Amino acid sequence: FTFGGLRGRNNSLLIDGVDNRDETTGGNRVAIGLEMVQEFRVAGATLGAEFGGAAGGAVNVVTRSGSNIWHGDATFFAQNEAVNARNPEVTSGRRPRFRRTQPGVSLYGPLRPDRTFFATALEQEWESSEEWSEAPAEAVEDINRALARPDFARSEVRSIARGLFPTQDVGTEFLFKLNHQLSQVHALSARYAFSRGRVAGDVQGLDNFADRSARAGSLTRDHSFVASWTSVPRPHLVNDLRVQAARRSAAMTPNAGGAMLEIPGVLTLGQSFRLHGSRTEDHY
Repeated sequence: FTFGGLRGRNNSLLIDGVDNRDETTGGNRVAIGLEMVQEFRVAGATLGAEFGGAAGGAVNVVTRSGSNIWHGDATFFAQNEAVNARNPEVTSGRRPRFRRTQPGVSLYGPLRPDRTFFATALEQEWESSEEWSEAPAEAVEDINRALARPDFARSEVRSIARGLFPTQDVGTEFLFKLNHQLSQVHALSARYAFSRGRVAGDVQGLDNFADRSARAGSLTRDHSFVASWTSVPRPHLVNDLRVQAARRSAAMTPNAGGAMLEIPGVLTLGQSFRLHGSRTEDHY
């Protein structure tokens, strides 16, 4: 999403008032399930002094806290290609597979009434789908004939195919939050969030048409610990201290090795230069 026509990398993404933006991609880091969302706060024009580091807008997700009342939820979301609209970009003869199941559970309540509360949620996602190769139909035979020549004997891609191929996506989101009321003036809060996502076969880092071999799989893990102390000594004075320790590890594994071969404006095949590597990002 964009604010004022600026790129998404210009936005500030926060959870409970602390930064949650990936410095490499500009997207979010740790993910939380919808059952843990109390509210969204969006500032698209004028930002307060506490929201620095963004030329675009600021989106702050506030997580839920426990209460004196016990409460729990079980959720289930399912999606199947049989009831989906057909994607007009797919030119194959049948509807691509797309099946997603997303169960979740959450629980909120008091550990000590009027003093200590907790909230926790776990959400899982399994997706089995099909993507398609965008190789031009009139060029597939010519490209395969060229790949069979001795000139390309050292290429790890011996042929390309047009049409559907299987992909998978598995994700986990977990959050546990603890709140403690020290007195009428002082309150403490701490939360731990973890998310993990694995994509098989369909990470695409190029802008033009790409064969299945030019795509990749990915594995991303996020850990985030946030603690806060809030003090309200007088009605017109609020002290707020927040600390964060977070780590993201991300790795991408290409579908094929060897050199990347590119026919400009037609097709890219072989290992993409952007889709092989790993990185770790720490935030304090």
